[in-house]
Amino acid sequence: MFWFSYHSNYHYSPLKKRKVIRDKRGMLLFFLFTMTLLSIVLSTGMAQSYSTDGEINTDSVYQQAYTFYFRDNPDDNRSALKGFEQAASGYEQLENWARFSDCLIKQAIIHNKSRNFDRVEKILGIAEDLLVKHIEEEDTLFSDFYYAKGSYLYGVSRFRETIGYLTKASQIRENLGIADNTLSYCYNNLGGCYYYLSDYTKALEGFKQSIDLKEQILSPDDPKLGSSYISYGGILLKLRRNEEATNYTLKGARLYEEKNRTDDVNLGAAYNNLGLIYGQQTDFQKALDYYHL
Repeated sequence: MFWFSYHSNYHYSPLKKRKVIRDKRGMLLFFLFTMTLLSIVLSTGMAQSYSTDGEINTDSVYQQAYTFYFRDNPDDNRSALKGFEQAASGYEQLENWARFSDCLIKQAIIHNKSRNFDRVEKILGIAEDLLVKHIEEEDTLFSDFYYAKGSYLYGVSRFRETIGYLTKASQIRENLGIADNTLSYCYNNLGGCYYYLSDYTKALEGFKQSIDLKEQILSPDDPKLGSSYISYGGILLKLRRNEEATNYTLKGARLYEEKNRTDDVNLGAAYNNLGLIYGQQTDFQKALDYYHL
């Protein structure tokens, strides 16, 4: 009797056995679900941390490159180019298409300065595909792209095509109320295009727009103003408006002289034009003096 009682206390019936198995399975499934959820939370947190760190580092590289971007000397251009190449790689991994496109456009502009036109064309092709897929057409980035494309076409003397791109670039900036160096370069190069196409009235308009904007955004002694004064004076000389031509050309030449940039090609162009002006006025001694500078 005792034995039976003891045995009956520990003998599982089939129904009770199935219940225990279900309980164990439930606990196992709950454990697996909890671990899976915890794994997802941890991996998401790590991914977000990696993404944030990667973006911060890439932004830092971009900002460093940007500090060199507007400088004219070759060493700074090389530093800017290297930085934008590194930043572009980072932004591509982060799928930040706006910044990736921006880095490509800036690389193209730097390559254009060194007349590496094959490289410029290739980079701008990639940038254009990205912009069409990811960026609104009235965005500043499209204006930057049109400016870069126009600058490339200007460099290879395709002036009629240049006009179309630079006009689009300037219109977007005007519509957005952006008055900056890029807009002044658009106006200046449009003036250059019309000059080479012998449309001197439109050339005057472009150079004058560039001068008016540069006088607003640059310091009065900036040599970039000097180049625009000299270009404008050159067009006035073509139109035989000699007095105005003399005033603008001298104004530009003085800016270069004050900065001691006596080997600059723009200053050489100014002296040449002043020689022509004084020659036309039969002041041959003054003309010779400028020709010999």
